[in-house]
Amino acid sequence: SVHWDERQQQQAVLKKLGWSIIFNAQASTRDRAVIEIHDASQNSKEVDHLRLTLFHYTRVADQTTIQASWNNGRYEADVDLSQAGLWHIDFEGTTKDGTPFWTEQTVDWTPRS
Repeated sequence: SVHWDERQQQQAVLKKLGWSIIFNAQASTRDRAVIEIHDASQNSKEVDHLRLTLFHYTRVADQTTIQASWNNGRYEADVDLSQAGLWHIDFEGTTKDGTPFWTEQTVDWTPRS
């Protein structure tokens, strides 16, 4: 990555805060991603903003970037997840105090209606 050092620092923010970002496969559907941010005590955390950049591993050049919206203790983003298989997701945002964070996940996804 072009900004490797910056990404490492942003990923360290989550570790320092004791936060985890989770793609909720059980709640997500073929047209909506559900993301949860938890602190070390498993409490939901709201951030200033959360943006997802994702792609299916068979279509790396076909990347989608979308803003996620806070809804009842979790984040939701309307996005096409209709293809089964491995997806790469970058989570980028800022905490309520303006501190940038970033992390990434690979998700083995089976679409639901």
